[in-house]
Amino acid sequence: MWDILAWIIVGGAVGVLATLTVQGASMGIVMDIFVGVIGASLAGALLTFLVPSTFVLDGFNLVSLLVALAGAVILLALIRAVSSPRQRAA
Repeated sequence: MWDILAWIIVGGAVGVLATLTVQGASMGIVMDIFVGVIGASLAGALLTFLVPSTFVLDGFNLVSLLVALAGAVILLALIRAVSSPRQRAA
């Protein structure tokens, strides 16, 4: 239970960092947290699936945080690329 709560907090921080990294307006703190958590989860799962013996993505370490940040940045960039211009202006 505490691990899930910790990763939500880390995902929120990663989401805010991803928002600062990808140019454009913030989508709000709730969406930043959501993008951070989902992007980090997807990137961690994908990397573990592609190279299972190379990376150990459990616990808090620098590699896990970098993978989480990369996943959140990629997901945020994809969301902004497919959103309509009217939504991006808001």
